[in-house]
Amino acid sequence: MKLLAEWKDVERTSKELIRVFAIWRLSNLRITVGRGSLENIFGFPYTSSSDYAAIWNCQGEAVYKWSPEWRFEALAVNENGDAVAVFEHENGTIETLDRMNIIIGKVEV
Repeated sequence: MKLLAEWKDVERTSKELIRVFAIWRLSNLRITVGRGSLENIFGFPYTSSSDYAAIWNCQGEAVYKWSPEWRFEALAVNENGDAVAVFEHENGTIETLDRMNIIIGKVEV
């Protein structure tokens, strides 16, 4: 899955991702650390890199409800406009970052 390296309108795309994520997470995510709004729980600062752009979980803790060894890391967008939740495996290391990308909805790119 090819994730976008930059977003044209960061503010709009971030808001759309959080809106889609807010619905999806009710059935699929277990928040283990953090309370309040999603922005307060996760922080969601935007960064872009040569790999991909995302809004990142920089302060909360959450796991994929169906396989809790996968920790929620970020929200990104692929080249088809799919909203993507990025998870990292609890046993991942710098050398072998085990990542899982789950399509959670659509956003306008």
